[in-house]
Amino acid sequence: MDEVKVSIIIPVYKAEKYIKRCLDSVIHQTCGDYEVVVIDDGTPDDSGKICDAYAEKYPVLKVFHQKNIGVTRTREVGITKARGEYIVWVDSDDSAVPELVESVIQVVDTSHADIILYGVKSYGNGQAVNVQIPRKEPMREIRRKAITGEYSTLWRFAVRRSFWVDEKAPGEMERSAADGYMAIRMFMKAETVDVVEKPLYNYLDDNPGSIRHTFNGKRYMGNFYLWYYRLHICEKEFKDLCLHCASRAFSGAVKAYSMSLVLNDLPEEYCEELVEAIRYLKKYPIPGRWRDKFLRWCILHHIEGPCKRYALHKIEKTKKLNNKSKMKS
Repeated sequence: MDEVKVSIIIPVYKAEKYIKRCLDSVIHQTCGDYEVVVIDDGTPDDSGKICDAYAEKYPVLKVFHQKNIGVTRTREVGITKARGEYIVWVDSDDSAVPELVESVIQVVDTSHADIILYGVKSYGNGQAVNVQIPRKEPMREIRRKAITGEYSTLWRFAVRRSFWVDEKAPGEMERSAADGYMAIRMFMKAETVDVVEKPLYNYLDDNPGSIRHTFNGKRYMGNFYLWYYRLHICEKEFKDLCLHCASRAFSGAVKAYSMSLVLNDLPEEYCEELVEAIRYLKKYPIPGRWRDKFLRWCILHHIEGPCKRYALHKIEKTKKLNNKSKMKS
């Protein structure tokens, strides 16, 4: 299998509104030593057909189709199909600037860094709303930012493909938050990180179909697990961050358990894991969060009524917000 310098991997699901813009951005890169690997995750719309049409026209692009398994496992499939020395992730509703691959390769050829961070420009309602530019910093500070969530999305950096070999997200994170977990795994492996101090990635911040707009037991389970994982790292390496991570893990655990009582979307072993974590987190003097503390008391005393009422309120509120977002789009 002939290797290329960079593999751009794009998981695709229900993206027909955005996929042409995404594909146009990756097939017109200014450097030729790359490939584009598209994984159609059993999308029910025409996204897969659009990708096939592009693949017939542009040899740099390869499309693979599969039954729906979710974005986390789809990314793992993408790694097995990629030939690049470095992996770049692009979400199907986002886009890359034409110089992304060229800029990454220039840095790689100069510094041979394990990870290359680059800037991101965020868009909402058709306008640029935010630009994030990374700066060169000591490795410990970069890892600290991965822990706190500043570097927690995979499309913010290129990373050696070898780092991804045998990596698999925990089952608790199959439907949410695996990005943050995997980002930490990558930065903990890396010995060197370099940066491109300009935006190379365009992030769409107002896609109503994004997983960010879905709130259920699975979503909160992933959120809890990520912050609980961060907490255990901080207990060894960044003790000043423990209370912050514990607070976020606690909130995610209470919400996941409450939502699961109504939606029944978590297996019993995950619910048991949540209860165990809720007990463990009592050791931290978490300030505020009085509602969560009340729900914790209910969970530990097997009183389900208030938890269910909270979950139903959350579900109804989310439906209204999503309907409002869809009307705007």
